[in-house]
Amino acid sequence: MAQRALNQDAITCSICLDLLKDPVTVPCGHSYCMDCIQTHWDQKVRFSCPQCRESFTPRPVLVKSTVLADLVEELKRTGLTAPPPDRCYAGPGDVSCDLCSGRKLKAVKSCLQCLVSYCESHLQPHHEVAMFQKHQLVSPSDKLQENLCSQHNKLMEIFCRTDEQLICYLCSMDQHKGHDTVSCAAERAQRQEELQTRRALLLQSLQDKETEQERLRQQAQDISRSAQTAVQRSGDDFREMALLLEKRRSEVEQQIRATQSTESETESRIQTRTRRNLEDLTRAVSELKDKLQLTLKEFKLSEPELNFREDFLGYACDITLDPNTANNYLSLSEGNRRATYLNQRQNYPDHPHRFSLLTQVLSREGLTGRCYWEVELTWKGGVCIGVTYKDINRKGGYDESAFGLNNKSWALQCEKSLYTFFFNNVRSEVPGPVSNRVGVYLDHSAGALSFYSVKDQTMILLHRVQTTFTQPLHAGLWVYGGDSASEAPPSDTLFVRNLPVKVQPKLLKKIFKSAVQIRIPQSDGKSKGFAFVEFASVAHAAKALKSSKNSAIQKRPLKVQFGLKWKAEPAQVPSKTLIVLGLHEKTTADTLTEAFEGASSSRIFVDKDTGLSRKFGFVDFESTDSCRRAKEAAEDVEIDGKKVGVAFARPKHSQAPDTGERGQHRGAKNGQTPDAQSEGGPADVKAKDQVKDET
Repeated sequence: MAQRALNQDAITCSICLDLLKDPVTVPCGHSYCMDCIQTHWDQKVRFSCPQCRESFTPRPVLVKSTVLADLVEELKRTGLTAPPPDRCYAGPGDVSCDLCSGRKLKAVKSCLQCLVSYCESHLQPHHEVAMFQKHQLVSPSDKLQENLCSQHNKLMEIFCRTDEQLICYLCSMDQHKGHDTVSCAAERAQRQEELQTRRALLLQSLQDKETEQERLRQQAQDISRSAQTAVQRSGDDFREMALLLEKRRSEVEQQIRATQSTESETESRIQTRTRRNLEDLTRAVSELKDKLQLTLKEFKLSEPELNFREDFLGYACDITLDPNTANNYLSLSEGNRRATYLNQRQNYPDHPHRFSLLTQVLSREGLTGRCYWEVELTWKGGVCIGVTYKDINRKGGYDESAFGLNNKSWALQCEKSLYTFFFNNVRSEVPGPVSNRVGVYLDHSAGALSFYSVKDQTMILLHRVQTTFTQPLHAGLWVYGGDSASEAPPSDTLFVRNLPVKVQPKLLKKIFKSAVQIRIPQSDGKSKGFAFVEFASVAHAAKALKSSKNSAIQKRPLKVQFGLKWKAEPAQVPSKTLIVLGLHEKTTADTLTEAFEGASSSRIFVDKDTGLSRKFGFVDFESTDSCRRAKEAAEDVEIDGKKVGVAFARPKHSQAPDTGERGQHRGAKNGQTPDAQSEGGPADVKAKDQVKDET
């Protein structure tokens, strides 16, 4: 039986996998059916053996092998014409052998080099021939052609990281020359490793969100229980007061009826008693009224929300700006109802309420109760519409006096393309349609502050704040000039804004390759949304400004313009005194002295009205050299757990004259001073009460 099986394999055509019909032998020695090999060669340009791949030139002349024909006839007579039982034909959904003719067998492997799928018989050369043994075999696939380069018709076995695509080796030497390329296997391994890392991060994030969800659910349950308790308590109080009133009413009624039955001679005494009882009743009613007011104040019902512009007009208030608070680069006009930003310093008299650093101004009136006003924008620059307590710092640093960067003020920043809300140095982007009129609605007692986009009679809510106001409020405006690059004079520093909160200097370095220094101001470890990029010359900065057009980071388009150097960098003139910025509010002079080796004394500046630290101070040394050494050793120094900034303090006689560098813009959006603005049209804002419209 073994010999018979062997004879059958010897006379089986490897193309049709059936007994040879009109057998012929090609020059390499392998035999096929004459029709099978003729059909196979008719489909090829080169003539080769389907088993060993040996090529023949010219096409061989095929002659029927009578010996094999007789052997086939003999085996047919013995009944061995059926194929072996291990032959499996390809069915629907199976990958068929590309070399089989007639009824095709099921493929067992696909070759990535040959781009052909083979059955078990046609696969034998890949196991027996040395040159085929190096080919990469994979599970059968009917999509092998997708691995071919459409341009060169070569196997794509290289991954281009620069263009994020598969390429062939010819592509790597042509249009992908010089790109970062690796093998597909290496890229697959790296991405699988990254996927594992991302999966772990996602699982951790999911776990954190589930924990936060559980915490919020618990808080909701606690609030629900507290509300139920409050409702039950208020109901008990009202029922108790109703019983008290009914009891007092009954007592008075009984007393009045008793009075009617007395004798006339006791009328005077009865009237006196009745009057006293009425006074008692009045006093009880007054006490009950006070108690009701306290209860209603505790459980105050929310008043109906305003929806239409005519509803807001009922609360319109007359807003005028206080000249004593206006910065020297603001001009007030139209009865102190219009604020205009100028590049030239105004000769205003000194006043303790005047903003000295920022181009801001406050309203003269304090706001309580329900108030509504509108601000009309001219869009020649930008404006922050602020609402603030009167005791906001006027002479302090940026964070202390800027609207929205402290806990004493709320501000909506308005620019031509977006709104941004600020409170306590926290920035929130505000979606909504941009219009040239913004309405502000204040309900002081309810702790509600709302900003609306106003167009004709349409009111669209932009942002709402729910808090508790502890003092009367004042309306405020922070006005600054235009934001296009052409409005600032050329300098060796570019001002970049609209940055994401997690931006890193290396991302900016990719865009500004010739930059010599990049500074990104931060708050609580997060970017404030802007950066200063310094270059070796004005020419380098101008070239970088031109090439950065349409640049973006994390899909956020960058806004780039010429600007001044970072204001946090005082002039580095050596002296015997250091200025220390960003101190903790509880830092003392002794702590400050101990933080610098060789310091002889120090002093911390405090607010004259509140007595609180202004968060900066001076440290004195015996000599300039010791001061310089202390400054060099103070890089990244922390005092009382807070990182501080250190610079040489300028002596009074060496300070530069006032050039008008006072109107520092909001860092998240502009950051220019008036010196960095052009002499073009000013940016102005008109604060109007709602009763008067302006076209």
